[in-house]
Amino acid sequence: MLPRRHRFGLSVQRHACVLLRPIFFTIIIVWMKWVRRYRIRNRAGLRKSYRDFRARHPGPALFCPNHLTQIDSLLATWALIPWWRCLLTPSWIPWHVPERRNFSENYLFRAICYVGKCIPIERRAPPEETRLQLDKIHHLLKCGETFEIFVEGTRSRAGRIDLENFAYGVGRILLETPQAHVLCIYLRGEGQETYSDFPRRGETFDVSLEMIEPRPEHVGLRGAREIATQIVHKLADMERRHFEDRRKAKGER
Repeated sequence: MLPRRHRFGLSVQRHACVLLRPIFFTIIIVWMKWVRRYRIRNRAGLRKSYRDFRARHPGPALFCPNHLTQIDSLLATWALIPWWRCLLTPSWIPWHVPERRNFSENYLFRAICYVGKCIPIERRAPPEETRLQLDKIHHLLKCGETFEIFVEGTRSRAGRIDLENFAYGVGRILLETPQAHVLCIYLRGEGQETYSDFPRRGETFDVSLEMIEPRPEHVGLRGAREIATQIVHKLADMERRHFEDRRKAKGER
């Protein structure tokens, strides 16, 4: 059970996000669309697919994208959700779990992460701190919220899904919140060959979505590993089909 003071803190943050997130989201979209000139192929179709997903599964959900840049979470959210959803269905806008050390020393970044629905985590934190972080995520999922988790844990240095080295945190979350539905998201720009801080200016992105229902045979760490393995293999399969479709498109031209 999450202590009362932490439940209260999350409630305050949720309400602050409802009030301020539309402004924050609009600024981010303007920056991506008009400053960086990013484009998402078939954005209308992607948003319809996401609406259909939420119509079938209105409760807690997990986004599990691949990870190549520092703004993958922003791009995935922009691809699936129009800004006005911040007002009508704020639970559709995912929470994030960034590494605390990436922004903890900068007050502006801390404020942005707070309004941007972030629960900071620390890798290799003491067990009691890890337990508290998981309890916060579990509490918000029970409230019907959405989270975005990078199952790879870090940006892929090879530019492809790594089937050997990935994190098991998403498995622990799903073992404790089995009612949460998982949406795998594969997102890649035309010119992306490997990882980077930001995609190149003017990049056009292809995005594909697939729901997955991981079914572990065990509990504990083995069960968490099984769940994470199933998700990362699904992303690898989506990546394989992405490059097959790209080769076919080049051949047709």
